[in-house]
Amino acid sequence: MAKFTDKPGISFAILDYGSPQIIAAKFRDGALRATDMMEPLAKISLDMMEVEKRIWTSKGRRGGNPWPALAPSTVEKKGGRTTILVDTGQLKRSVTEPGAPWQILEMSRYSLGFGTDRPWAFTHQYGSEGVFAGGRMLKNDVPQREFIKYIPNDYTRWNKIIVDYLLKPFMDRVPTKDIIEDG
Repeated sequence: MAKFTDKPGISFAILDYGSPQIIAAKFRDGALRATDMMEPLAKISLDMMEVEKRIWTSKGRRGGNPWPALAPSTVEKKGGRTTILVDTGQLKRSVTEPGAPWQILEMSRYSLGFGTDRPWAFTHQYGSEGVFAGGRMLKNDVPQREFIKYIPNDYTRWNKIIVDYLLKPFMDRVPTKDIIEDG
């Protein structure tokens, strides 16, 4: 055992009990985790749905301006109801409830796709201009009411979920043995 001094007294020695092997195993575990990202992507997809609930609860205010009010003609068509983007509730459920009809949730080991294919969803998300045919208006303008929108903090939180997942092997404590020798 190596000593720091040849003189009598207390000396210290540090022995390495396989640190290179432990570190190599952690790199292997991290690399293996990187080949299958389903666990963090599943967490992110559920978080996206929670974000969507906040968007709907705030009537679009989260991350920007609220959705434009309904036109009087739309309120009349809805029988006096002024609820924005909710008629049957299917659009809202498709982005807030796991497994809901019309929901797009596609995950692979490396990717996540989330959204809805509910009819008119695209029109509400991006807005549209009126449709004319035969010299008459078939559909009125539909203002943009963005219901899928994320803010920088969302992306930061999702990045953290991925980084934590990939670095988990390195977060476990490395066993160490300290030896103190009387000299």
